[in-house]
Amino acid sequence: MKPDETDNKLHAFIDGPPQVKGSDIGFPANHPFAGFDVVSQYTDDDAVKDGTLVDITAQCNVEGARIKRVLISRALFEEALVARGEDIAGVSEIRNPLRHLLGAFSRAVNLAGKEENEYWWFDLGLRERVKACHDGNGRITFCYPSED
Repeated sequence: MKPDETDNKLHAFIDGPPQVKGSDIGFPANHPFAGFDVVSQYTDDDAVKDGTLVDITAQCNVEGARIKRVLISRALFEEALVARGEDIAGVSEIRNPLRHLLGAFSRAVNLAGKEENEYWWFDLGLRERVKACHDGNGRITFCYPSED
């Protein structure tokens, strides 16, 4: 490879699509990463596609929740909902354990009072307490703290 070919490829990479800054994806201006280029992003949709998170928004809305998007980690989904659900003709029915999860979450939010929280913790009798976090835009994610 000639030196000028290497140089052209380097410039092509640098002159590629504009880099997104940390501030463009929601970091406040005073955050240490606000001015840095974002190298890669792993979105909620990516996590749902690869199975790390499970989208349970539709099931929660059937149960009366009015949350824009509800996600749950795969491990918590399997342990708190599927394992505690009823097997009906080979399909796990998760309505009752989902009601239990949403009820425990609702109690944790009510105990926190009117103060805006980013995280809520509650117990479901599993190997760890459950952590619920929100992004401020109507999305709640349930997970174990060890999965954070």
